[in-house]
Amino acid sequence: ARADIVQVVSSYLPLTKRGQRYWGLCPFHNEKTASFSVSGDMNLYHCFGCKAGGNVVQFVMEMERMTFPEALAHLAKQLHMPLPELTMNPEAQQEATRRERLYALNREAAAYYHANLWTAKGETALAYLRKRGVDDSTIRRFGLGVSADEWTDLCDHLRAQGYQDDELVEAGIVRDREGRRYDAFRGRLMFPIQNMYGNVLGFGARALGNDNPKYLNTGDTPVFNKRYNLYATNLLRRQRDLKQLFLVEGYMDVIALSQHGIQGAVATLGTSLTQEQARLMKRLAPTVWIAYDGDEAGQAATERAIDILEAEQMNVRVLRFPDNLDPDDMLRQRGVDAFRAVRPISSLAFKLERMERGYDLTGEEGRTEFAKAAAVLLKNVADPVVLENHLKALAIKTGFSRDVLLAQVGVRQRPQAGPINVRVRHAPNRPTREATDDSAAEKTLLTLSALGYLPEGMIVEEDFEVPLYRETARKLMDGMRPPQILSEAETPEDVSILSEIFSKELDLGREDALVAAEDCLRVLHRRHIDKRLTALRAQMESAQGEERQRVLSEIMTLSKKIAQAQGGWTNGKDVM
Repeated sequence: ARADIVQVVSSYLPLTKRGQRYWGLCPFHNEKTASFSVSGDMNLYHCFGCKAGGNVVQFVMEMERMTFPEALAHLAKQLHMPLPELTMNPEAQQEATRRERLYALNREAAAYYHANLWTAKGETALAYLRKRGVDDSTIRRFGLGVSADEWTDLCDHLRAQGYQDDELVEAGIVRDREGRRYDAFRGRLMFPIQNMYGNVLGFGARALGNDNPKYLNTGDTPVFNKRYNLYATNLLRRQRDLKQLFLVEGYMDVIALSQHGIQGAVATLGTSLTQEQARLMKRLAPTVWIAYDGDEAGQAATERAIDILEAEQMNVRVLRFPDNLDPDDMLRQRGVDAFRAVRPISSLAFKLERMERGYDLTGEEGRTEFAKAAAVLLKNVADPVVLENHLKALAIKTGFSRDVLLAQVGVRQRPQAGPINVRVRHAPNRPTREATDDSAAEKTLLTLSALGYLPEGMIVEEDFEVPLYRETARKLMDGMRPPQILSEAETPEDVSILSEIFSKELDLGREDALVAAEDCLRVLHRRHIDKRLTALRAQMESAQGEERQRVLSEIMTLSKKIAQAQGGWTNGKDVM
């Protein structure tokens, strides 16, 4: 049995079938037109935009930032398939073991911090959580804990569990200063950060006293990078058909929403929202309600987050609470019913209201400048109803007529008309006889071979000059399938090149495919002849007697072959 790549990929992003392939928006770069192709027959994917490509295991490796063994184990678990035995080179095995040790180490640290919370070491932290209204079940759900206000408390515990100092430093929970090892987090409330599958990647840590900074986070490690993760996604993995997410600023905001029965909250990890985090959210739900703090810093961060999320084609709305409260304070001071009563506004309305605060609308100059600036934002509004509503509101605020504002936006109203259907007939997707790019010819032959168009023996290794293509041709002739060839590729660049070759669609019948192959072989045949002629002419300079006659005879024979180039295909080995 093998993992169905269409099933796997469609669990991450919507796919639409066109012809024999499935298409969607690439999860690895921003795009508005689908260029991401998935082939169920070939069991591979390729993006014709950013050139990412590979087989189903490589797709999971990229999406989940996993090693090959981790991705394989993940697929086996998700699809309820037996895990195949792996044969890994020593370096890959060492890397897999290293990552598993770091996961286990972080899991042990999280358990230790959590156990501390219920002892004398955790009195201050537990009192703080009680003051914030966090109950015991929520504490356990999020695995909250406390780091002792001691230099080597965790370090000593993990050493006793058999972990080495170098591992503790690599995990980011112990620091090394001139050979002296000590705990990175001391006297802090601890928030374990997990990925969607429950692996503890690192920690957030809040000071319980007056220590600065107020919050610390694990630095980048082999298993953790703040850019690629969000707080509390592990609680959302099993929620099917999640309609929306709440994006909040802090760990305590996520915890407060969860305790009050509001699911779907996530937070960034002490940094501004990143494109990678936006893509992670898109996998969980199609809509995001941003509920950042009400102060200026929070509102500015909201505006930046809107741009990042909308670049990923997400539906974005904004929650604004009275008196500039943050979500946690809103719930504690006003209650869950008041929280739910707050209705979100559109991202455009939020931007316009923020923009308005920068102008003095009591004066004509301020109203004029605001109208011009608002018109720039409205230029990108495609929905005529939404545009009309904003124009009416803007007219009231500025005193300009709706028609004047519309002219400033740059949109001229036109009579409504039905769509114009234009039929375009595409020429057959077939290499032309005029194509003379040797590399393109080799690629096309590999595509035709992978698609099963070529009869046995039509191509041989010697037809291919590029080492990667020659090796790929050999594997195809040995009966190896494209996904297996991709799994053996030595570099990411090779994976990208080969996935593009195997993903190329050629709408050909068998007869046309053979003609295309002959065209390509003719190009390669000519290349072999040209190279041989160059070598022979070099020999002519020093050849004498019978040797010179033999070289001259071969030159004449090859020249005649060039003149007869309209003939059928010939293997390169026959020329040599």
